Amino acid sequence: DMGIALVPVLAELGAWGRHHFRANALLSVAAKVLESGGPSARQRLMEELRDQHLPGAAGAPKRARKHSVRDEIGRAYQELVEAGPKLSRSRDR
Repeated sequence: DMGIALVPVLAELGAWGRHHFRANALLSVAAKVLESGGPSARQRLMEELRDQHLPGAAGAPKRARKHSVRDEIGRAYQELVEAGPKLSRSRDR
């Protein structure tokens, strides 16, 4: 759980990197999704990770999810791949 608790910190570092460095759109897609989703996306991702990696932690039942943050990241990545190499190499802020 200690590692999962770092998700907000890592998300902020990813957002910072996207804004201050030339970020490859494909490599920074997760940072973009977590930044645009705000604190609720980060919280949902932490819950998903706990459900997967810490089943039964604190007696919490596995939650049914309509919208997985990891699925959102996957869809955003796939959209970039389908958009072609020009877009995936562009600087994305």
